[in-house]
Amino acid sequence: MLPLVFGTEYTASAEILRFFAPLFLLYAYNHAMIIYRLLPARRERHVGAIMIVCALVCVAAMVVAAPAFGGNGVAAARVAAELLAAVALSAAVSKLRRES
Repeated sequence: MLPLVFGTEYTASAEILRFFAPLFLLYAYNHAMIIYRLLPARRERHVGAIMIVCALVCVAAMVVAAPAFGGNGVAAARVAAELLAAVALSAAVSKLRRES
């Protein structure tokens, strides 16, 4: 589809976009955990701390992966950081359930 719309010089970006495919599901899951579970329970600081740590992990992973793997490494680092956020948010929701 990309070569058809943008031309053959963008063919290589299709592989990078495949790495980004799981992000939509991860974003939806993380958004639901934050908006519907953690913020109503007044866990703003937990959410903020999780997001800051995940952002720092993402940047560090990108710095390491970019020179070695290029755009694919950057995309994989972004997905890995979002997956880390999903795990951390799930743990926070699980802890919230135990406290209730």
